[in-house]
Order: sequence, then C-alpha cells, then structure tokens
Amino acid sequence: MTDPWSTDPFAQPAASPGGAGAPRAAPAAASPAPGSEALGGLGAEDFAALLCSRICHDLISPVGAIGNGVELLREIDRGAEGTELQLISRSADMASAYLQFLRIAFGAAPPGDLMGLPAAQRTARAWFEFQRPDLDWAVQGTEITRAGVRLMFNFMQIAVSSLPRGGLVRVETAPAEARGLTIALAAEGPTAAPAPGAADWLAGRASETAPAPREVHYIAAAAHARACGAQVAFASQDGGLTLRATLPAGI
Repeated sequence: MTDPWSTDPFAQPAASPGGAGAPRAAPAAASPAPGSEALGGLGAEDFAALLCSRICHDLISPVGAIGNGVELLREIDRGAEGTELQLISRSADMASAYLQFLRIAFGAAPPGDLMGLPAAQRTARAWFEFQRPDLDWAVQGTEITRAGVRLMFNFMQIAVSSLPRGGLVRVETAPAEARGLTIALAAEGPTAAPAPGAADWLAGRASETAPAPREVHYIAAAAHARACGAQVAFASQDGGLTLRATLPAGI
C-alpha cells in the first residue's frame, strides 16, 4: 500500500507564500461576487452547498421511514423473510448511507464547526458498504472540522470512482504547522484510473473535456480546498493514486 506521507510529491508540505515554515493565513473574506444579490448575498459555492444540505435533509426522513416500515413488517411477520423485503431493506439502507455521506461531502461546512470523528467514520464505513473498494481508516483524534471531513469525503469519492474493480482506500490525518491539519489519501487497486481531467480539475484549471455528473466530486474537492486556503496535491501512477491537502487551523 502506498504511504501517502512518504511518497513524492507529498514527502514535505508545500511552502507557504511567506516562506518555508511560515504559518498559512486563513483566506480573507471574499468580496461579493457579481450576481450574488440574486443568491441572497451568497457566493455560488455557498449557495450550492446549502442547497445540497437542504435536499439531503429533506430526503433522509422519508428514506428512514421506509427502513422503519421494513422493521415493522418483520415484527408483524416473524416467518421466513422473502426476497422482496430483503431488496427493500437493502435499498433503504443504501439510500440512507448515500444521503448521509453526500450531505457531508457536498453540504454546508461553516468555518470552525466540529464533527466527532466516530460519527464521521460510521458515515464513511456505511457508504463503503455499497462500494467495491475497502476502507482503511487511519484517522487519529476525536474531532475534525466539518470543512476537513467534507474534503476528506470528496477525496474518498475520487478514490472509489478511480477503482472500478475494487481495491483499498486508506485515509489519514496528521497535525500540520500552526495547528493546521493535513488530510492524505492513498488508493490502490487493479485498473486504477482517475478521470482524464483529474489533474486539471483538482488544480482549478479547465480541462479539454468538461466534467460529467459522475466526476463532479473532482470540482467539489478543488473548490472546498480553495475555500479553506489550501491546494490539492494529486499524483497518479500505475495501480493507484494519492491525494493530499493541508488546511489551516480553525477551518
């Protein structure tokens, strides 16, 4: 398994604009973007995140109700469970896992908001139950900022979509300078293949090919990192890929 801390080009944290070892400043408040008045003063990225949070929030309750209905049917009829009920139950579990995961990956993440790492791990593992690769969770600590876990979940989506025949996804965190946090992910598997425009999209550049809906997590990862004052370091090699970003403290 690739070690995301020792494999170039990620062996050393990128130097900040103030020189090696200088603390990375939190991003300054951006001036209102043109047209933001139509979005209640929000930027396009914040509006999209709030919209995703709302959609996931509204869908989680009815999906949960389906799961509760399945449990009630099981209580009523304690006989052999038919394939129909098994299919409904698994589909409800899958929908719930996806909604919980996507709510974090694409939803709002106010600066400084914290999330317990056990809850983040449960959400990630529930989602991985319906993916081909396996998850190796090597994240230390008890809490992480919502911005940090949001970027981490986008990294997971990139890894899973790049491993169509399965493999192993390892995600780690480590303290960074000035009380920041470094998030690193390494993924390996047969026929590992990131999207052709991955390097450009993660660097915030336009690619020759516009991203398809199934590739939107590349754009989201770059946007979320940029909003935190960080950049995504990405490398792809035969059989795997690595992703890394260092977030300033308080983000």
